[in-house]
This record gives sequence, structure tokens and C-alpha cells, in this order.
Amino acid sequence: MLLLLLACVHDDGGIVVATTPDLAPVLQDFIDDIGDPRVTLAPVSEDDDADDAIRVARRYENGLTVTIDGGVASGCYTLTGRDPTTEQEDRGFHAVGGDVLGAQYALADALEQRGYGFYHPEETVIPADLTSTVWGPYDWNGEPRIPDQSVRGLDPHTLHPIEFLQDAWMPGDDNLERAERVVDWLVKNRGNQLQWPGLEDILTSSSDGAAWADHTAALMDYAHERGVTTAIGIQLFGGSNLQEAFDLIDDPEAPEDDRRATMDERLHVLLHPPGGPSVAFDKVNLSFGEFSGEDPDVFIDNVDLFADVLRGISAEEGRDIEPDATIHVGANQTVTYDDQEILYYFLVKYADPTIVPYIHTVMYYTLFDDAGGAYGHDDFSEHRQYLEDRMDAGQPVAYFPESAYWCAFDNPVPLYMPVYIKSRFEDMKELSEAGYPLDQHVTFSSGWEWGYWQTDVAVLRMGWSLPETWEDAVHADFPSLPQATQDGIIALGNLQESALIVGRLAPWMAGRDAFMDIGRSAGIVGQPDRPTFDEIVAMSADDRAAFKTTVVEPLRQLGVDTRDLLAPVQAASDGTVWQREVEDGIEIDALRAEYMTAVLDAVLAYADGNGTTSATTTAAADIEAAESTFVKAQAVVARRHADLHDPDPTRLTGLLENPTFYDYGYLHHADTLCFWQRDDVQVRNLVLGEANADPGCTFE
Repeated sequence: MLLLLLACVHDDGGIVVATTPDLAPVLQDFIDDIGDPRVTLAPVSEDDDADDAIRVARRYENGLTVTIDGGVASGCYTLTGRDPTTEQEDRGFHAVGGDVLGAQYALADALEQRGYGFYHPEETVIPADLTSTVWGPYDWNGEPRIPDQSVRGLDPHTLHPIEFLQDAWMPGDDNLERAERVVDWLVKNRGNQLQWPGLEDILTSSSDGAAWADHTAALMDYAHERGVTTAIGIQLFGGSNLQEAFDLIDDPEAPEDDRRATMDERLHVLLHPPGGPSVAFDKVNLSFGEFSGEDPDVFIDNVDLFADVLRGISAEEGRDIEPDATIHVGANQTVTYDDQEILYYFLVKYADPTIVPYIHTVMYYTLFDDAGGAYGHDDFSEHRQYLEDRMDAGQPVAYFPESAYWCAFDNPVPLYMPVYIKSRFEDMKELSEAGYPLDQHVTFSSGWEWGYWQTDVAVLRMGWSLPETWEDAVHADFPSLPQATQDGIIALGNLQESALIVGRLAPWMAGRDAFMDIGRSAGIVGQPDRPTFDEIVAMSADDRAAFKTTVVEPLRQLGVDTRDLLAPVQAASDGTVWQREVEDGIEIDALRAEYMTAVLDAVLAYADGNGTTSATTTAAADIEAAESTFVKAQAVVARRHADLHDPDPTRLTGLLENPTFYDYGYLHHADTLCFWQRDDVQVRNLVLGEANADPGCTFE
């Protein structure tokens, strides 16, 4: 009866997806998230099978079957179809996954061929005209589509006040729906693992913990129904917990029985609280803080104990829960162990061998190139060696780099940084060419606005199939953008690599907050350092001349070169939000370089003139030029923040009560341009002798 009714249905040219009862709920959510009524799921009855789905799809001009076949490997898929110009009797095309995950990948691939793009969790690229695109036929040949990497993951870092903090950690129906859309977005971009750090509020409040458990258990169920693996990050040592993270022990040298009991109790809060639902994370990832550490033997003993306690909970739950550990950076944190000096975090090598290390790097620096002094490192070659040693030993290892470094460095400045895409590509490509192709890659993500979604999308897809060049990735992953805009993104990424990484101009595009100044005075440096304005004035005349040659003039040229990229992109504009975002990003980058050049011009004019009246007059004119640039930047930020992808932008740009260390959304300082204001205040106080209050750019 169902088929008879369908035979009479009017075919309006929309895309009709026919499937089987087991897949229907997942695919219905997949389709609902797209938000295009032209894509529909055909009615499914309880006893329908794959052959029934095929017969349904054949009745539509744009019919598509999506089914599961055990003959296809798990997480893989095939696309098959017949040429509609020669075999009109079968207009259907067939997407087959080896499991529910592969089936979703197949549907995403098929829809992308018709012009859909899964760019941001809250917004999808929807083609205006489906008649301008077709499926196949020649790439619908039934060949298996198999990923390069077995783990293609994303870690939206919820210790930071980003979108996913509220979605995943703060209970509420709207938040859960948004978190579920992130799961779907991950899958549509060929990902298969989602993880995030835990926060300590669920330890300090039983009511918060109970609500969190219900919220997170529902999210776990949703992810697992779609074939997505999940992981939770925790701090091992309370004494190294700097950001309100969920930590495992407070006294690392307490008697073992006490530490075991504490670990067991706290891990149960995360994984199955007494009287609550099972929160079925598949993995637990240890972190060890930053800038401080424990004695090596204490470190190893507690890491081993964690793995043992987790094994006990795994047995209790009747499922495997993998222990992981983040191998952080910090060149100044070294210890002597086994008669050799090693980085503190490398002590994981001597702990329980079942623990999978997640090799971390920071910012847009790679495993192969200059690291600009980030966390005291000139490069991350030691981390690359750790990764390669694990591969040589046939042991599992994950690479865990970043797609943003939100603390005063990129998106809260704000800056638009496609260099991240290039860096993440170069890591994968160079490792592969050296004989070490990555099998597990998880990206540490700190927000998606100002174009940072681009890196997460591109990296997930690189993990599925690594292109020949990073330029190929940009063209393939963002096809809805005009060609000139794609070319502009590529040119900007190349320019940023040359200027910020090779030329070490990164500190001058980034901001500085009061916490960084305090840490610097104690010898603690995270992002690449730069001299203060006072220190520039105190330089010798020769050193200031060299500073002008190596920093100020290249920074001036960066502003010129970045601005030159803007006009062709604007000329190609198609008016979409995706296009507007790139235009605003390029312009804010140009303005930041121009602003900092003017600020440094003022400092140098004042210093070179020894504070004379004429020198102060010249410096004041430079400050005025900087402040004029600041006004232009305010206009760009206002335009962009009125045009964000997130459905509730105020949760990103305003003050925010939340369980992190920070009392504002991650774009709050971008919205106020606090880091620009701080530079202005400091230079006015120095050059003009004013006494303006330093905004600090930390808490409100």
C-alpha cells in the first residue's frame, strides 16, 4: 500500500531520502538540522528493507537510498548510481554505509555534491537551485570510501567560555539541542570523536552534578546512536588546577588507599554517579596543569593509580573506558628521571603503557617549524619525536594541536587566522612524507566565530582524506565561497605563515593581558613574548634601530599586504554570511597590523627624541593615527558581532555567569577591543605622561 501511494506522489524535484527503519530516526535528525524543506525523508514502515528503500527512491527524480550493508567496513561507505541520461528506468542513487556512521557520511557526501555545505553547527550552506547540480554518475562507482585516520576528533575546550561550554556543560533543553547539533556537524564533516574538559562545579554542588549527569547522559546517548565516540578531560592534580577544571586528587602524596578512594569517588561522579544515570564516556583524558608540577615518582605513581582505578570502573560498567593523557608543552618544565633530563609531561612514558598519549602543541605552530618561543620552545621537535617513537613501537598515539588559542592571542583580539589551516595541513603532510602518517588526530578548539570554524571543518576532512596541498583543502572544503575569496584565504594564510611564524611578528598582532604581565615577571611565558613599551624606550639607539628594521617595518608591510588582499575579495562578494565573515576577518587583520605599527611608531619617536617637545608632538600624532585606526576597528567588530552564526550572540560577547575561571563570553574582549585599548592606555601614559587606568583585560 505504501508503494502504491508513493507512486501517486507529485515529484517536485526535491531530494527524497529513502531508508530503513533502523536508520530513519538518525537520518531524520540529520535532515532536520539542515533546515531545507526540499530535503525530506520518505515514509518508512516497520517491515521495510533495503530493497523497499531502493524501490521508493527510484520513483523520484532526486531519489536517494541510504542503507547499511555489513559488506562495507565500519565507518566507511560507498556511492553507486546509474547514468540518468541512459537508464531512465532507474533514476535512483544509492548510498551505503558499513554502519550508522558510514551511512551518515554517505548522505553528507551526496548532499555536498548538490551544493550543501556543513560549515557551522548553527548554519548550513543551502543551495538556491537544486536543478543546477546532479549526482554522479561517474564518481558513483561503488568504490569504498575509506578514511586515512581512524580517529578524527574535536575537543571544544570547555575550560574556556566558548559556545560548547554552555551547550555541553550547562544543563538546559536549548543547550542540549545545540550540543546535539554539534555532534551532527562533526559527523557531517567526517568526524567520529567528540571530547571536552570537565569542570569542578559538579564536585562542589550535588544539585549541579545531578542536573549535569542527566544532561550529559542524554548527550552521550545521542552521540553513540550516531556512532560518535566521546571523551572527557580531567586534571590529575588539584594543585596544578588553574582554570576550575574537574580534578582527581588534592593530596598527591596521601596514603595510596586514600588516593584510590578519592579517585574512585570522583571518577564515578563523571562516569556513573550513585543513584544517577550512566554517563558513558568512552575515554578519560588526563591533563597535568601548566607551569608547575609534581615530583617525578609522585607523578608516575598517581598516573598508574588512575589507570588502575579506571580499569576497575570499566569492569564494573561492563565496557572498556580508554585512559588517555595530554602531553603538554613547557620548555622550562624539565625533570631528571631515569638518568636523563626530559620535559615534565614526558613522564607519561614511564607510566601505565595502556595510556594513550595525546601529543599537544599550541597556537598555529607546527611540529616541524619555528615555535616563536611559545611556552619557551623554539620548536616542538621533542614532541614530534615522542609521537614518532610511539609509532615506531607500534603503540597508539594521538596528535592534539590547536585551531585557536583564545587567551589574548587570536579570536578575542579579534583576529582571523587561516594560517591555522595551513599549519595543521603541514603537520599531517610532513609526518606522512617522513613515514609517520597520523592515525589519530584530535583538534583542540576554542570557538568558531571570526572564521575559526573553517579550521575545524578543514582538519576533520583532512583526517578523512589528506589533499595534495592546503590550497586544495580550501577549495574543496568551502566551495560555496567565490573563487576570489578562496584565493584570498589562501594568500592570507601564506602571508601569516611568513610574517607571524617565520618573521616572528606573532606577539605584535596578539594582545597582552595583566595575567601575562604577572606571569612574565615570574618567568612564566605562554604565548610568544614581546618587550614592553618601557623596555623599548630603554633600549640603546642601535637596538631600537634594529627593532625598527626587524619588527616595525615588517609589521607595517604586513598591514599593507593584508589590506591589498581585501579589495579582490570584496569585489567578488556574493553577500552571504560566509563571505561577509571573511571580508571582516581580513579587514580586522589589516587594521590590527596598522594599529600596532602606529603605536610602535609613537614609542620609537618618543624614545629617539629623548622626550623632547618635538618628539612628543610627533609621538602624539602617531597615537592619534592609532586611535583613528581603532575607531575603524570598532566599526568592523560591531558589524561582525551583529552578524554572528550563533543564535544568541550575547552569550559570546557579554558578561556570562558560568563555571569556568572567566566571567564573560570568549568574544567579550573582542567586542570591547580591550587589548587595543590596553596598548593605547600604556603608550599614552608613557609618551604623554597621562595616568589612565590600565584595563588589564582579565575579569570584569
